[in-house]
Amino acid sequence: MWSRGSAIEPPRRRRLDLAIKSSALASVAFIALFLVTARMPRTRLAIPFTDGPYETVASVSVLVLAAVLMTTGIRALRRWRRPAASGWEVTSAIETRIRVGLLLTLLLVSGPLAVNALGIWSLVELRGHDPASLLATVLALAGSSTRGPLVLVGLLVGLAATATVFAWLALARAWPRRRSGPGRGVERPWMSGSSAAMDTEPDTIDDLLVLGGLQRRPLAALATTLDRAAWSPRRHRLVTGLIVAGLAGLAGSGWHGLDDGAATVGSSKAILFSTGVAAAALVGYGLAVWPLHALRRAG
Repeated sequence: MWSRGSAIEPPRRRRLDLAIKSSALASVAFIALFLVTARMPRTRLAIPFTDGPYETVASVSVLVLAAVLMTTGIRALRRWRRPAASGWEVTSAIETRIRVGLLLTLLLVSGPLAVNALGIWSLVELRGHDPASLLATVLALAGSSTRGPLVLVGLLVGLAATATVFAWLALARAWPRRRSGPGRGVERPWMSGSSAAMDTEPDTIDDLLVLGGLQRRPLAALATTLDRAAWSPRRHRLVTGLIVAGLAGLAGSGWHGLDDGAATVGSSKAILFSTGVAAAALVGYGLAVWPLHALRRAG
């Protein structure tokens, strides 16, 4: 456990800070790449990873990544600020959850990037591994109206790949080494058999209240209400997850309507798309609530 001004293991703290910042850069680059390739019609026709399974993997990863990023980002911000009157200490268990959040983040970013690499490799195979033919294709594209978007996509791919590799190295350095002897292993709070210990650990809502100023009367009243009210999400975590998934499905239906027209909202394709969005949101919610402890039990 450490607090503001503590000199306990400053190298470990700096290594975790670097892992957080590099993972954030990789995530931003990946999300920017996804938005550019998904929302630019001219680019979609020239890039080999905007159709079929490539875009599906990226879309699911972005939806799950949003939940993981939000939970881990709030916890990391809480760790950096650490108000003295918060009532919560930043423990090694919380740092462990941050590292797990970074691990999930990098897995969700690395998967689509690897799939994109396969899409690019398929283009190389289509050209028969002939560098001259592949170069001619690239030059032809560069001379067309897609030159600007293609350059942007190339820069984002390079930035995302480089930042992801660097983030993996930073996270590996920040991960604690397993030591021999009783009680000296890596702490896994989500696997400790004591649910009471987990329920006294702050969740993401607690972190938000602390960042907003828990010593203020309205936020203190809200914190008490969330612990005692019968409707509190902390008392109905599974139901809350289903509600989140349902809202995400409705949002996905609206998004599909904007892309393909209002007439397709009730079509089988739109229903399938909305169901996929809801399932991805439910997976993201589950990862946020259980491994990352975004929502603790009331009490």
